[in-house]
Amino acid sequence: MKIYKLIRAFEPKIIGVKNGVHQVEWLQDKYNEKEMQQLQSFFINLDWNNINKKPDFTFVYHAKMLRNAILTDFMQFTPFLFGCPFLINTKVKNILDKHNIQDYYLFPAKIYDKDKVISEDYYLFYCPILDYDIIDFEKSVFYTQLGIDKKKRKWHNVNNLEEFKNFKGIGNLKVERLVLNENFDKSLDFFTGRIGGIFISEAFKKDIEESGLSGVHALSTYEPEVVIG
Repeated sequence: MKIYKLIRAFEPKIIGVKNGVHQVEWLQDKYNEKEMQQLQSFFINLDWNNINKKPDFTFVYHAKMLRNAILTDFMQFTPFLFGCPFLINTKVKNILDKHNIQDYYLFPAKIYDKDKVISEDYYLFYCPILDYDIIDFEKSVFYTQLGIDKKKRKWHNVNNLEEFKNFKGIGNLKVERLVLNENFDKSLDFFTGRIGGIFISEAFKKDIEESGLSGVHALSTYEPEVVIG
């Protein structure tokens, strides 16, 4: 089973803006104080130990286009909302419907250009991340690296979750090879865990490419390598 890392597009020719990060900005003034408290509590005030939350509410995500931004099928936004890697449009939703995706939730979105709604074809994509219990720490390969020179990587033995959480080396602990254990559902076409980012199957990648979906790249050479044990 070949796994690809899904990364968000950053090129100005694709997303329009030169910030390399986001195309739209959340319009928080569209909500009253009670609504904002609920949204902030769920999406922003993160408790890292309690992140696999299921929403018991719905809302409309309002966002304005940044200057020169381009509407893509996968859209990036600001500020960061935990568990929400992007906005998606109906074309992407139809692809998701064809595949086996881990639990996810969609909130309708309205996109504005100044004060005018220019699209209601988008959704805020929320996907509670899979827990550490899918990771075989002992077989995975971890390292630290100062700067961009891969030759200066320092390798670390990490045998379990406790050692990973209590790592006290210099630099952030990163993963070069991520091994998933028997707790992982091998049938998933799209998944995201606490380590590594977002990953998709070859079938999902094929549908992205054949449908011409814009705003993301699916790469097999982008770290970490994922191995399903």
